[in-house]
Amino acid sequence: MAEVAAAAAGSTAGAAMRVQSISQSGQSRVPPQYVQPVQTRPGNRAPGFDNIPSVDLSEFNPASRDR
Repeated sequence: MAEVAAAAAGSTAGAAMRVQSISQSGQSRVPPQYVQPVQTRPGNRAPGFDNIPSVDLSEFNPASRDR
């Protein structure tokens, strides 16, 4: 990780280190400047959709419906 930090510090004109160069460096950890705090990370649940009912379609047969 020291190599990644050194490369980022030595970049010209304050340019951010590219993700590709981090990947190619073979590091097994993500540099801390790329890790979001837990409270600001996106979740895997959409807000406001907790009360959507489920519909059981296990016995649905489209051939037997009225036309």
